[in-house]
Amino acid sequence: HNLYLGGNIGYTSYDFQDISREDESMKSAVHLKYLHSRHFESGLEMRYEDRTSNIQDNEFDRLELLFRLTGKL
Repeated sequence: HNLYLGGNIGYTSYDFQDISREDESMKSAVHLKYLHSRHFESGLEMRYEDRTSNIQDNEFDRLELLFRLTGKL
């Protein structure tokens, strides 16, 4: 009961005003949380984003790894 696994996925379409630019973004994430006690938890999360655009210089891929330590009073 102390280990939690979750995730999400999303899609966003961007249509910029006053310029000829349209982007699409696909995002996904997976996270793992461990409750050490009722006052302390740790977590690990991996996020990925793939952004495409009709302007090539605005395209990118991003991978983020996050580690969290949380204390509660």
